[in-house]
Amino acid sequence: MEAEVRDTIADVRQWVSLLQAIADAGQQAMVVLDPDRRVLGFNRLAQQFAESYYQPLATGHLYDETLRPEDRDDIVSYIQRALDGAMVVTERKLPHGEGQIWVEIHFTPLRNAAGTVQAICLTLLSIDDRKRAEEKLRSARDQLQVILANIADGVAMLMPDGRIRYANEALAQLFGYPSAGEMIGLELLAVYERLQMRDENGGPLSPEAMPVWQVFQGVPATEATYCFQPLGSSEDRWVVVRARPVPDDHGNVRFVVKSFHDITRLRRAEEGLRLLVEAGAILGSALEYESTISQVAELVTSRMADWCAIDLVTEDGGVARVVAVHADPGSWTADLEAQLSSESGSPDFIANVLRTGQSELYTEIPGERLIGRKHARNMVAFWDDVGPLSIIAAPLIRRERVVGAITLISATACRRYTQADLAVIEELARKIAQAVENARLYREARRAAEEARRQAARVQILAEASRIFAEASLDFRAVLHAVGRFIGERIGELCIIRLLSDDGRWLEPAMVYHPDSAVQRALRDVVAMTPLRADQGISGKVVQSGEALLIPDLTALPPEKRRSLMPSYELVREYFDARSLLAAPLREQGQVIGAVCLARNDPRRPYTMDDQLLLQELADRAALAIANARLYERIMQRERRVLGSFASTSGERHAAVIPEPLSKREREVLRYLAQGLTNREIADTLHVSQGTVKAHVESIIGKLGVANRTQAVVRALELGLLVSPLE
Repeated sequence: MEAEVRDTIADVRQWVSLLQAIADAGQQAMVVLDPDRRVLGFNRLAQQFAESYYQPLATGHLYDETLRPEDRDDIVSYIQRALDGAMVVTERKLPHGEGQIWVEIHFTPLRNAAGTVQAICLTLLSIDDRKRAEEKLRSARDQLQVILANIADGVAMLMPDGRIRYANEALAQLFGYPSAGEMIGLELLAVYERLQMRDENGGPLSPEAMPVWQVFQGVPATEATYCFQPLGSSEDRWVVVRARPVPDDHGNVRFVVKSFHDITRLRRAEEGLRLLVEAGAILGSALEYESTISQVAELVTSRMADWCAIDLVTEDGGVARVVAVHADPGSWTADLEAQLSSESGSPDFIANVLRTGQSELYTEIPGERLIGRKHARNMVAFWDDVGPLSIIAAPLIRRERVVGAITLISATACRRYTQADLAVIEELARKIAQAVENARLYREARRAAEEARRQAARVQILAEASRIFAEASLDFRAVLHAVGRFIGERIGELCIIRLLSDDGRWLEPAMVYHPDSAVQRALRDVVAMTPLRADQGISGKVVQSGEALLIPDLTALPPEKRRSLMPSYELVREYFDARSLLAAPLREQGQVIGAVCLARNDPRRPYTMDDQLLLQELADRAALAIANARLYERIMQRERRVLGSFASTSGERHAAVIPEPLSKREREVLRYLAQGLTNREIADTLHVSQGTVKAHVESIIGKLGVANRTQAVVRALELGLLVSPLE
């Protein structure tokens, strides 16, 4: 036994001597310990380090005594692990001189031929330079991480196999991933597929055309523009992609750094300008703003909204929705519009815009705030599917007056509106407001021109009527024919004149006119065989009220109502299918003497208020002509009776005495007046001017004490100044 121990000690001393010789020749500090942690040997560098560290080394002394108390427990535990057969390596920062250095300590077990651990070799290597280099590298890496974390562009590092080795948070946020860590190890093509990555025109991507693969193939750095939809969103975004190679020491591409620059705002700005140009072309293409702004709303919806509506302020101060366009008529926007329409008046945000003239932008707003909590409770599932909304409402302002509003609504999953979007819509609103004002001014000018044309035509018709009625003879039937024919031709197309009987109880048919003579004869018989009381039919209504009556669409009335207006409706319908009725009273000096009734059978040309006003004015003029002709007829009838009674006693008539006798020329003019000649015809007959004839007529009227030429003739007959035309 003692011999074995002596042999072991000899072997250890040999190892120590050998190790010490090797260590003295090298650059490492080396210490050999026995199982009891006593120093068996050490080299020169170990002693130098020990002296500067804590206590110098001494052969045979316990190694623990050379250690600082704060390091002792850790070092002893490492020695024990080595005695148990483990190879232990650790790094520590230890005092050295006036400072500290980093060292790497190896605890190596020394075994005999049987494999038994007989000693421990501690090797200390200074790694201060390496640590400083690592610290610099770590600092540079941290700085790079800070730069990449704060850079706006997305950055990724791709390995030759197409997998992502590194990605910054900006890229994860751009692509819609929860964090950059979740992108590490993913294949770039798989990521592109999930994002529905397309080229800038919406076409499919070709891997061979991608900058990253071109760089791996040795093609110089390139860039491309892509369009995609981030995860969890249906909103298109655009990026400019650039790829740069990072070579190894041999010039081969080690990996590729790829950057993704978001140009969505720039792209949207370009789209906004394009939208304004196209909308301006549409608005300027026509002056009928209803059709043009409808096209503009469709254009806006196709580019940047799920729903777009345009409301205009009406002339009475109300608000009318001119157009509402859905990107998908069967989508959630239809339900939303129905809820908005169920509110009394316009939604609050639209009403505010119309009232204040200030735009409103909601980048993200819960749906219940939009339509009110009461209605929102009925649409819980709706909000779960759609989520928050993004809204723009801009006023249509012209000449500092709000004329309407344009509203855009989008689901935030598709698009969140920004101030840049608001600026585009406000400019579009100005263009729409100008188009609406131009169209309204054009319509007003056209209405004014049309009204002037109608007034001119009306004046011309009334002047022509006055002339024709005045120039008509005093024959009662001839006057009725002239009146009926003129009114029927000018306003059309069936004209029936009824006059009150002497007792005022009946409306007696006096005239029936229709451009077709066969129809006229048939209708004359129908009218003649259908007597009307003074309060019956449409003629009776206007006689009783003294006001004109318009029925634009007779067929829209119930059958009993039609029969009350036209008692002979069924009989008349056999020859003339009346669709529209118009009647006016014949008023002479404040008294109603009858009625004129018109009917049309063309459903495309119903009577209008303009027709009603014109008919009443014609009826008033016609009433005077009819009353004069009727008066003349009655006087002539009385004259016949008088002449008949005196025919046997005298064949000579004596003129009555008047305050101022008529001159010879005035008697000639009076005789021609009785024959129904006009001033021009009398002037041509007497070879004098019309002014002279007019002066004679006025003198005659004054001397006879009457109001007009018809009454002058009647008065002259009464006074015996004229010989009866019946003689």
